[in-house]
Amino acid sequence: MRKILSKILAVFVLAAASYPAYTQEWEQTNGPNGGVVSGLTKLGDNIYASIGSTLFYKEAGGVFKSEDNGLNWGPMNNGLLNTNVLSIYAKDTILFAGTIAGYDAADAGVFRSFDQGLTWESCGLTGQTIPCLIDQGNYIFAGTSSGGVFRSSDNGDTWVAKNTGLPTGGVQAFTKNNNYLYVVRGSSVHRSANFGDTWTAINTGLPGFGPFKWVETIASKGDTLYAGTRTMTSTQDGVYRSINSGSNWSLTGLSNVGVNELFTKGDDVYASLSGSSILVPGITKKSSDNGVTWDSVDLPVGQNCFIANNESIFSGNSYQQTLFRSDDNGVNWIEAVNGMRGILITNFSNNSTTVYAGKYKTTNNGENWSTLGTNGLLDIAEILGPIDAVGSSLFTYNSNTKRFYRSTDDGENWTLQYSDTLLLNRVIGFGDTLFCTSWGNYADILRSFDAGITWESVGLNLGQYVYYTSLATINTNLFVTIASKIYRSDDYADSWVEVANLTNANMLTVSDTTLYCNTFNGIYKSNDLGNTWVYANFPLAVGHLTANDSKVFAELDREIYVSINYGASWVRIDDETIASTSTFPNVYGYALAATNDFIFTGVGYKSVWKSDFSEMSAPAQPGPIAGSDTPCIGSTVTYSVANVSGVTYTWQFPADWTVLGGAGTNEVTVEVGIQSGVIIVTPSNAFGTGSSQTLIVTPVPAVPADVSITVDNNPSCPGFDVTFTAIPVNGGNPFYEWYVNGVSVGTNQATYSYIPDNNDQVYVVMTSDLNCISDNPATSNTITMVMSVLNPVSVSITADQNDVCEGTQITFTATPVNGGNPSYQWYVNGSTVGSDQDTYTYTPDDGDQVYVIMTSDLGCVSDNPATSNTISMLVNDLLPVDVSIVANQNDVCEGTQVIFNATPVNGGNPSYQWYVNNSTVGSDQDTFTFVPDDGDQVYVVMTSDLGCVSDNPATSNTVTMVVNDILPVSVGIVADQNNVCEGTIASFFPIPANGGSSPTYEWYINGTFAANGDTYSYVPSDGDQVYVIMTSSLACVSGNPAVSNTLQMQVSPYIDVTATIVITWNNLCEGSEFNFTSATTGGGNDPQYQWMVNG
Repeated sequence: MRKILSKILAVFVLAAASYPAYTQEWEQTNGPNGGVVSGLTKLGDNIYASIGSTLFYKEAGGVFKSEDNGLNWGPMNNGLLNTNVLSIYAKDTILFAGTIAGYDAADAGVFRSFDQGLTWESCGLTGQTIPCLIDQGNYIFAGTSSGGVFRSSDNGDTWVAKNTGLPTGGVQAFTKNNNYLYVVRGSSVHRSANFGDTWTAINTGLPGFGPFKWVETIASKGDTLYAGTRTMTSTQDGVYRSINSGSNWSLTGLSNVGVNELFTKGDDVYASLSGSSILVPGITKKSSDNGVTWDSVDLPVGQNCFIANNESIFSGNSYQQTLFRSDDNGVNWIEAVNGMRGILITNFSNNSTTVYAGKYKTTNNGENWSTLGTNGLLDIAEILGPIDAVGSSLFTYNSNTKRFYRSTDDGENWTLQYSDTLLLNRVIGFGDTLFCTSWGNYADILRSFDAGITWESVGLNLGQYVYYTSLATINTNLFVTIASKIYRSDDYADSWVEVANLTNANMLTVSDTTLYCNTFNGIYKSNDLGNTWVYANFPLAVGHLTANDSKVFAELDREIYVSINYGASWVRIDDETIASTSTFPNVYGYALAATNDFIFTGVGYKSVWKSDFSEMSAPAQPGPIAGSDTPCIGSTVTYSVANVSGVTYTWQFPADWTVLGGAGTNEVTVEVGIQSGVIIVTPSNAFGTGSSQTLIVTPVPAVPADVSITVDNNPSCPGFDVTFTAIPVNGGNPFYEWYVNGVSVGTNQATYSYIPDNNDQVYVVMTSDLNCISDNPATSNTITMVMSVLNPVSVSITADQNDVCEGTQITFTATPVNGGNPSYQWYVNGSTVGSDQDTYTYTPDDGDQVYVIMTSDLGCVSDNPATSNTISMLVNDLLPVDVSIVANQNDVCEGTQVIFNATPVNGGNPSYQWYVNNSTVGSDQDTFTFVPDDGDQVYVVMTSDLGCVSDNPATSNTVTMVVNDILPVSVGIVADQNNVCEGTIASFFPIPANGGSSPTYEWYINGTFAANGDTYSYVPSDGDQVYVIMTSSLACVSGNPAVSNTLQMQVSPYIDVTATIVITWNNLCEGSEFNFTSATTGGGNDPQYQWMVNG
């Protein structure tokens, strides 16, 4: 109690000491795994374990959860203000946890979780210790250590005391079966049939009650109840059974032993027993025949809670700080604590390779932990005391059994070295000699030359009670504190010299060659083997003191301090991960161990934590200063260096610069002046000041940043994207943040596109990245969007003609609706044609499909682009137009009327134009009549009225007229002879004029037709009148037929004709001309002569 009070007083002194704090980083090592398991429950397939103790502190291990049947565990303490959890229970889908009310009662009571332990909240009974919980019906019940039973009908929102019929005292346990609820309170058993409204004592057959006589636990198995008792007289102890709901009890086959806990599963009943004393736990036994016989279970002593999960059984052991699981109905058991870091560590030891924490050890700085063996310990309830590593041996002393053990195989096996009534303390080695202090009524210094088998006093027994003694060595010097005095021996304790008398000197440690001693007045140190002592600037009595090289560590009420300069100054190095939130001191404190690289500490019921020595020094020079070396005059600029936890940074700037914020941190904000110079940052922490870092700066004048925005379409159309474009001024490579109606949208782009609503307000905030800029960031103008009515786009087309002739050029015209200044794409039979015009002209083929797609350039349109109607072209083949003419006659006589007839081809109902010698004549008729002249050229031009023709108008053939002049026909006749002799045949010959090639002749004699023929011969009579009528074969004649002249024949009777010749001269000369003369008779008036010469 005196030690606890001194610690409480030290808390107030510490507040005034005001040591610098340094945020040292601590990490939980990977173990040791385990914990003081105070309760178990299951929710679904998940197992929950509570870690807590009866010590009056709110900090322990809290709640751990396993989702894989105990293979792995994880903490579930978010919101759990008190982690000293004594009980845990699952009702439906809600978890309840009961905590202990000690020095921090305000954080005690019942907590609940609706999310399987992820988060917790307090739900009443504040200030109460809750050792047990149970549910029945719709109620949850809480047993408290002082207020009895409380019931909640609303899952913990409100609680009502339900103690009618119950005695005073704490509630130890609940159970239920059938329709009854049972409670153990005030060392007796009570039953309720009405959900706790009233209680009835049911103790008939149980042992009597009195001081230190009580029912410890209760359990049910179907209709059978079991109660375990624990009294000071073990003859009445054992397991009792009731088969009538507790109305009567009888002792089972397990008697004369205290019972700490009962558990049932199926046909089995498990009983965790007391040990040799009320403070020492015992073994576990099991009965499968309703308690008639009991067999030992292969579990270590100290089991205090059980739970079944399907075929598995879990057993929590607070004495051994572990949890076991059996998958074969309790025959074999294995530890199931991986990840459960809820061990309470109260002592450390270490050598060059290994750190020992309680019964655990690590050879790799906490990456892995293993459990020391127990082989060789003489009592199954015996646990290892603090471990001392001396040379290659380990030593441990159990103050309960007064046994001193040694291990030469790193803790696997132990050998009893010594057993006596002395209360031994920690052991140190000095050469081959062991030294140990004893405490109590006969405090002394003991020495052993045989590894602790025998001990001898070295002569410092003061004959009075001494609570604390301590040993230390420097070179060949041995130091001891006893009864406020410090002694030194340089001859292996054969003789001693008192070197100091420090009030309540109680703890020694060595750093290099400096000796430190803890007293109730603080820490003192000596640099001359204890001859003189000086105050080490730590005015508080600490709980633990250790050293490594030049570093000295002190622990006080779970606050850890270090001195790296031999006690000249101290720095607090615990952080929020290991710091206590309790307002009261912890009797255990945090045990410490210092190795070459790490400081280790046991953090309450959170196993072992460590921190790296490398952080315990003045900070290194910071890296380069981040920030502009050419900042803008008048601008606000941030300069920074990489942050190191626990470091304070002192900044210096040119004289006219102003620090606006961040002084003392790694990042400082300043207003830039006009002076150039050097920025200096100097790091420091609780351990000292490091080298400075610098940056040369030259301020430059600032230019203003500005930005404006435009939009590509406003007013715009509903449902259509619009694009805004930012136009920066002095932006460099700017950053853009777009806003619509004050809400940030878009990305870091100079443009922003979206579909606006009417009256949207759009602007952009531009942040320039130029080094020297003012008005940065800059906000643009705001554009208010106007949404126009959405106009439907359409287009139709027409053709200037259809049903056309082959080769006809057609013009199509598009008529747009809401097109604005549209663009067009024409299509013929699905292929693009034409150009961007509202008309398209081409020569179609029959069946061509023509349409146009029009794209409107208006802003507010629908159905854009629009496709027109399709025109199907009807194209007729071309018919060749032709015409020919004939004359009804040609080669005609002058003055003859000639008729010309036109014969059309593909003329339909044609029109005609007649031409004579290329001059138009006649009328629009298919005939033409006129009196031609010779050589006239006659043709006609016919124009067809059919729709699809070629060569129209057509020109006919040309008829060249042959017109003959009118020739007068006449004929004369001659006779081959007239005035002929009677009987002479006379032949008559016509002499035609214009008779043609084959005129006909009719010969008349004396007016009477005589004959036809070209000539006529007969024997005329004298006076015959002969003429001929000639009909000309010519076409064009007049006077046809013509009558010839009439010959009147003269017929004479015969006259003899004679002819004689005479020559005028004969016998002429050759070559001379002769003249002959004829003399005729009957020669007529004009005879004809034919002269002959030589025949």
